[in-house]
Amino acid sequence: MTKVFQFTEVGYLGQSWGVEGGLKFKGMDEVFARILELGYLFVRLKDGSPVPYLLSGAEQKGEFVLYLEGIHQPEEARPLSGRPVLLEEQDVDEALARMILEGSSALHKWRAYTIVDIRTNKRWKIHKIEQYPQQEMAVLEGDLLIPLHEDLIVEVDSSQQVLRMDLPEGLFEE
Repeated sequence: MTKVFQFTEVGYLGQSWGVEGGLKFKGMDEVFARILELGYLFVRLKDGSPVPYLLSGAEQKGEFVLYLEGIHQPEEARPLSGRPVLLEEQDVDEALARMILEGSSALHKWRAYTIVDIRTNKRWKIHKIEQYPQQEMAVLEGDLLIPLHEDLIVEVDSSQQVLRMDLPEGLFEE
């Protein structure tokens, strides 16, 4: 009999870190702690398949860094950058699952928002949110991207579904 695995997306891998092939982990502290307890994780590749990796180490240097078995150089780590990190559902307890859901829904609630640039008063409707290795990006009409970085967000108006942002000058020069 074949066992069917069910997975929960718990974060994603960021840029490679250092010369030993470490990868930044983008996710909650509690998830990082759970991955350390388990000693393994799964990475969803571009073809959609989940691939298991054992941890060979981890550290926190302002950001979480994971070292995976078989990945020893930045060149080997780069293809995993930006890829979702998964855990088997059986390894995610109810409290952690709720935290993950609340964290991801907080990001995705901005999907229907409008971004207003405080300098130019230009407005753009957010069509979707995508996670990139460095940060989350708002995808606008015409596939324009705006970084959803906390330093750029001036105000969140939930009642009007508006993000007021101080966008860099010339971001959308024509």
